[in-house]
Amino acid sequence: MYQSVEIHHFRGLENVKIDGLAWVNLITGPNNVGKTSVLEAILIQAGGASAVMLASTTEALRGAQALRLDFREGGVAIWDSDFFNFDTSFPVVIKVTMDDGEVRQVSLRTPLSTTEIQPHLIPTGTSVSTMPSRSLDVEVSVGNHSTTYHQFVEPNGFRIDPPADKPLPAALQTSGPPNHQALADFFSTAVRRGLKAQLTDALNALDTRIYDLELLQYGGYSMIHAHIHGVSVPIPLHLVGEGTQRLLNALLNISANAGGVVCIDEIDGGIHYSALPEVFKEIYEMAKVNDVQVVATTHSQNCVAGALEGLKDFDALRLFRLARNDSGSVESFVYDQDAIEGALSLGLDLR
Repeated sequence: MYQSVEIHHFRGLENVKIDGLAWVNLITGPNNVGKTSVLEAILIQAGGASAVMLASTTEALRGAQALRLDFREGGVAIWDSDFFNFDTSFPVVIKVTMDDGEVRQVSLRTPLSTTEIQPHLIPTGTSVSTMPSRSLDVEVSVGNHSTTYHQFVEPNGFRIDPPADKPLPAALQTSGPPNHQALADFFSTAVRRGLKAQLTDALNALDTRIYDLELLQYGGYSMIHAHIHGVSVPIPLHLVGEGTQRLLNALLNISANAGGVVCIDEIDGGIHYSALPEVFKEIYEMAKVNDVQVVATTHSQNCVAGALEGLKDFDALRLFRLARNDSGSVESFVYDQDAIEGALSLGLDLR
């Protein structure tokens, strides 16, 4: 598990350290302070040499799914937004310390360059032997071992030299609707691992009418369906309700990334405040079964209170509030469960 995360020169975060991470971690703070950027930094760090792919992935997760690559001299590369103030003269550095003391670091550096494309990457039918390319150097360090990867975004796709190692298990769940085809695959794997009853019980805690889950065809695709008391036919997941979808999405992401980390943006979206204690308990129990660390954002004091109530019997919760100091830099303030309880009892705002 991650003990700490240090983020330097990434998006709107110049230098920030989040230290003392637990099983379940809440990131709070005002708008535009960098909460989602923390989640993206963790995802990129876990991706290691695949950071350039993840850089484009984070753009898509923020709604920019169809970016055109700009290869003109002086144009903006898709990863330029990952650098603080779009200043690529300083590297992005994301460093994590694991609970066993091991240090892992990913550094991103980006010169503007033109490079020869390998022959097998030239589109069929073209006589052009060279094309413009944007390059990103990614240095991945684990302990005392370090490898530098050269990544290229070209008109016809990505290239990594040398080939990238497999990334660490990690996922970022956004506040938007889930990918139901991916959830169907995750559900099938979870069922084979004997987790169906735990998933069903978790959804039943949110909606007591739900008594079973099943994978059925819907509109030509496999989709998770819920069996609901009082309804004669199984209901496709996307028609059941946003809160139920988001909880099942979180639980399936956790089960699909065993041994890794799952980041959840706006974890309480679509969930009534009265159900939050049970939601956090179910998320924690699934995380423990799969050895997964959860890092989530929220704007809600009710969410903080619900997490504290749901995890009161476990030393499993930490809260990190991001705030800007007088100079405009972002700082992180950590609260353990006792500090959270004390702050809430005094009516202090932890959002």
